[in-house]
Order: sequence, then structure tokens, then C-alpha cells
Amino acid sequence: MQSRQPNPFRILPLLLLAIVLLPFIPGSAAPLKITIASDSTAAIFPPADYGKRTGWGQVLSNFFTTNVVVDDLASSGRSSKSFYQEGKWKACLATHANYYFIQFGHNDGKVKDPARYTDPETTFKSYLSNYIHQARAQGGIPVLLTPPTRRNYQSEHQLKRDDLQPYAEAMRELGTNLNVPVLDVLPASLKFYESVGRSGAQVYQANTATNTFENDATHFSLPGARQQCYFVVQSLLQSTNASLAPLRNAVNLTAVRSQAALQSQDPGPGLSWHAALPVFPDQEVSLASFGGVGDGVTLNTGAFAKAIAALAEKGGGTLDVPPGFWLTGPIQLRSHINLHLETGALVQFSGDFKLYPLTVINLKGEKEVDSTSPISGQNLENVAITGSGILDGGGEAWRPVKREKLTAGDWKALVKSGGVLDPKGDTWWPSRQALSGARLVMQLRKEGSFKLPDYEPAHQFLRPKMLHLINCRKVLLEGVTFQNPPNWTLNPALCEDVSILKVKVHNSPAAQNSDALDLESCRRALIRDCTFDAGDDGICLKSGKDAAGRRIGVPTEDVLIEGCTVYHAHGGFTIGSEMSGGVRNVRVNNCLFLGTDVGLRFKSTRGRGGVVEKIHISNVRMKDIAGAAIDFNMFYGGQPPLDESSREIAKSIPPVNEGTPQFRDIHIENVICRGAQKAIVLEGLPEMPIRDILLKNVSITARNGAFLTDADDVYFENVQIENQTGPGMTQVRVKNSSLDLVP
Repeated sequence: MQSRQPNPFRILPLLLLAIVLLPFIPGSAAPLKITIASDSTAAIFPPADYGKRTGWGQVLSNFFTTNVVVDDLASSGRSSKSFYQEGKWKACLATHANYYFIQFGHNDGKVKDPARYTDPETTFKSYLSNYIHQARAQGGIPVLLTPPTRRNYQSEHQLKRDDLQPYAEAMRELGTNLNVPVLDVLPASLKFYESVGRSGAQVYQANTATNTFENDATHFSLPGARQQCYFVVQSLLQSTNASLAPLRNAVNLTAVRSQAALQSQDPGPGLSWHAALPVFPDQEVSLASFGGVGDGVTLNTGAFAKAIAALAEKGGGTLDVPPGFWLTGPIQLRSHINLHLETGALVQFSGDFKLYPLTVINLKGEKEVDSTSPISGQNLENVAITGSGILDGGGEAWRPVKREKLTAGDWKALVKSGGVLDPKGDTWWPSRQALSGARLVMQLRKEGSFKLPDYEPAHQFLRPKMLHLINCRKVLLEGVTFQNPPNWTLNPALCEDVSILKVKVHNSPAAQNSDALDLESCRRALIRDCTFDAGDDGICLKSGKDAAGRRIGVPTEDVLIEGCTVYHAHGGFTIGSEMSGGVRNVRVNNCLFLGTDVGLRFKSTRGRGGVVEKIHISNVRMKDIAGAAIDFNMFYGGQPPLDESSREIAKSIPPVNEGTPQFRDIHIENVICRGAQKAIVLEGLPEMPIRDILLKNVSITARNGAFLTDADDVYFENVQIENQTGPGMTQVRVKNSSLDLVP
């Protein structure tokens, strides 16, 4: 049969159409470009102001995939008239954008300034009509955006109506008359800021040295800019205008869902926990395409490395791990890559410690030799592990096991399996090398040695964190299960914008040092709807230890922990004891702690230094707590001075210095605990009492009551303790406090 030759005259129109549509196809080589023509609400502010004063145009790209480029040409103080007359609109046209986002109104109502003032029914519409026609003549699509509301309150939950409404209405009329898409964000902006109220709006308002939230009702903080972007993108998604379809298809729905959840929360004055989500290119590869074999026998270390490298060369994307049993050595993550585990995928890290080379961990100049982590990444941006599969750290090949943590039968089976016992016979080690490694490592660290061959005899003793991310930005862990780590399970350190959503950590209670989450010196973190089961602390905030932590000097701050459940763990929610860089601006809300050793746990000791402050905890329920429901312990690893006379104690009190830890401004309310060994323990330092502690609407049933020592400005409001033995409350060196218990 003779093959049919293509008709060039039939193909040519298709080729021309493809060329025209190419920029509008998500994932194509030519990205979509948005150019913003607007005022200071969208403008780019100096880097020094970022976060404190941020235009919404600066963060709009976070709400789209990497196939959208945002060119923010907004200019402070401009109206539709002055922006046009000063040639700034001409500069916008020179970008040859696919879409022109046009938002004015804030400066158009300046009646006393003829250079800027426009009448909404005449000159305002006239200038916008020029924008629309010229954008279309350039081949672009004009999009009108109604302005965000000013936050001038006449009462706690009612905004003053200003001159923005007529300009918004003029935009709506132009949209209808000229068939222009309108993203009408003003109603959503009004509704939101009236719902959060005057006090709740403070976190969204600009707050710089010369521009504080008390007198700036127009500009945004970083959370406010993100919230405004949410209004813009929500309006885009709700639009049925066909010309906006390519943009709708390029929306980062993960970012939208996260912001939708955040907008319903009130973090409280001064708290900012909005974490930017990562964005990834719209391309995906399968591990199986790079030689991966999911049979539980084949080692897939090379397949993971090749797949990640191939994606990185293309600018990033998603590495899909299909159902299977994927045995592997360490995985090193790269920027702009999402490691996605499908349901039925088990990534099993090998127990052969030789596959995890010794390396020098460097945290801002503080160095330490350790084994390579099963999953690691450093200096990355846009990185994620998502899906519904399981990652198993193979920790049983590394960890020691204490006899007291096992049943007699399990202990007998463990000893019979191999390994060695310590001289006392109460701790099992996987090898003689692991057992004897502590002494060698201590000596080498004392000498300041970083020579890896010197540490090799102690290799198996140096147990790595399972997931160790250092100095990364825009990190997302979502949906996956982590289990069986050699050491701590999840350890983001010196990271910004960390989101941990619907993650499960499942560790044996006997697993030594198997903290579920250690968030260390991180800024802006969201931990939501997670389930943790660990052999050590559950959710733990840290910021370095002693002098080294103080030298690094990076606090953990702006953290929201919400909707999490912790089963077995040393502490349900813990701060410390390594908190030398400080912890501040933290909110814990709506969590369950079931069977943990301690519920709310705050720990430190002399020599740590650091300040823990502005901690707000609410709506926590606890059951069957083995120790204290609420525990502040500033003598972690020791005992507070209680038996000596005040005079003798005064003689032994050290002076306050940089190594003195400080815990203050901590509010705990709406807490219920049913079953604990101790109700409340607050143990400060004689030289630095715990200060400004509020417990409100707290109800605890416990064997023992409350014990407070070395505390100042502690207040109990509606606190009820039902204890089985001893006094309801004991106080030692407590000052300036109100501690009435409800009968």
C-alpha cells in the first residue's frame, strides 16, 4: 500500500497555531509571563524589609508552578494616571508578557494631588481603557484586579468604608463592557480582615522600624502578602474566563490548599508561622526507568542517584517511586526535586553501615564527624518527600538496646541473634566496634580532629539522623511514613519555610534516641495533622547546645504545630534541652498525647544559655501520662536544690551569665489530662526563675499534685487538679504569683 504524503497546506495552519499557543501550554519550554502594573501594595521592597514589608507581587510566583514567571513592575505611590504618565506602563509593555495584571485605586482617590487623582467614573476608566487596548495591541491579555482593602478599623471587627469601592465598581463595569477578565479581590479582602479583627490583623500588616502595624493600614508583612496572593489566585480559580485557562492550569494547588488552611487560623499578635511551599517543574520520571528494581534484594543506590541527577539537569521535577520493595543506600536530595512514594512503595535503607560514609557535618562553622544520613540535603531550595509510601531507616543495625525496654523473651531473642553486651550486661550493641566507639569519638573530639580515617573504627557507633536537611528553604514532607531510624528520625536544621503535613513516624518504644521530629534552628515551620510514635521525644524544638549553639545563634521561631497526635514518646511536645540559640513565637494547638512519658515538656540546664519565649499552647488533650502532664525542668540531668536552707542555697547559686537559660512568656490554656503520675512540675533556677507563666482552663487527674520551685509571675486561672496523694500544690521560692486552684 502506498503511504499517504502529508498535505503541507493542511499542516501549515496547525503549525502556526501550535507556535501561537506554545507559550500557553503548561510544561512547555516557553513559560507564561505575568507583568504586574500596580502600586505599593504589590511593589518590590528593599531586601532588608523583606518579611516585615512585602508587596504581594513579590510572592505571587509561589502560587504558580515554575512554568509561570512573574515580572513585578509595581511602583509605590502611583495611581492609574501617574503610572501611565511617568512611562511605567510603557516599561510594562516592553516585557511582552502573556498577561498584564493591572491593579490601581489606592492612590487614585488623592483628591488634593492632581498628579495622581482620577475620578472613578471618568478619568480612572479612561486610563484603564488605555491599558486594556494597548496590552491587547501588544498581544497580551489584560487582567483587572480590584484593590485590597485598607485595614482602618472603626471597631474590633468592622472596617471603615473608604474610597476604594467606587474604583472597584468601575473595574467591574469595564470588565463587562470591554470583555476583560476581572479578579475581584476586594470583597474577600474585606471579609477576611473583618473576621480576624483589629488585633488579628496585626500579623498581616507591615512592621518595620519606621512603619509599624499601628499606623500602616495599607502595606503587608510577608504573611499579609501571601494572604493577598491567595485572594488573587482564588479569584483566578473561580473565574470562567477562557483566556485565563492556561493560568488556572498552572496554579500551585498545594500552596493554595495550605494558605486556605492557614487563613482560618488566628496566630495571635506577634506570631507569624506562614511557611512558603516548594514549587516544582511539571515533569516526572520513574525510578524504574533508571534501572531501579523493587524486589527487596537489588541495591538501588545508583538508580536513585541517576534519577535525581537527571531531573536536576532538567531543572527539577518529581521522582516517582512506584509500588515495590526498594532496597538502597543513602539518598542525597537536590533542589527543585520532589521524591514521591506511591502507595505500596517501601524504601528500605540497608543495614550495612559501610554504605554510609563518614563525613564532616558543618553547621555554620560548628563541625562534627558523623555517618552520612540515609536521606540528606544541604543548601537546597524547593525540596519535598511526598506520597503515601514508607521509608525504613534500617536502624536496628545501628542502635544499642537497653534490657529494661524489652520483655524477657524479646531480650533473650535479641542476645541470641548476635551482637555484644556491655560489661554490666544490661545494654546490647550490634557489634564490638559500636560498643567501644564512644571512648574513641570522645577523645578525637577533644583533640579537635576531623580526620575521617581516625574515626573509622567507631563508624558504627556514629549513628546518623535518618533525614538530615541543613540550610534548606521551602521544604515539604507530606503524607509519607518514616520508621526505624538509626538516631533521630526527622532533623531539619537551619532551614526556612518547613511544612510537615500528614506525616507518620512509627518507631519502637525501645529504639534508642529515636526522636520523631527535631526541628533545629529553623524559621517558619508548619507541622499539621501528623502522627508520631517514638522511643524518645515526639515533637521537639531545638536550637543548638551550649557555647556552640550560642555561637551559631539561630533560634527556632515562627512555628505552628496543629492537629498532631503523639503516642509513645518521652515528651509529646518538647522544647530543649538543646535550646541555646533560643526558641520563640510558637503555637501548639489541638493536639493529642496518648501514653507519653511527659505531656508538655520544657527542659534545659545550666550552661545551655538561650531564651525560650512567646510560646502559646492551647486545646491539648492527654491520657495515661507516665510522668508529669506539664513539666518545666531547668535541672535536666540533675536535681534542684530543695533540702538546704535558703542561706545555704544562696551560697551555691552561680552568677547569671550567657550560659544561664531563660524560659518566659509561656501561656498554656484549655488543657485536659486524664491520668498522670504528676500533675504539674515547674522547676526553675534559683538565679533565673521561670517567669510569666500562665495556665488557664487546665484540668488534670494525677497521682501527685503540682510542685513549683524558683518561679516568678506564675498565674493559675481555673486550674483544677485531682490528685490521689499528697498536697494539691507545693511551692518553694515562688514570688509574685497567683496560684489558686479550683476545688
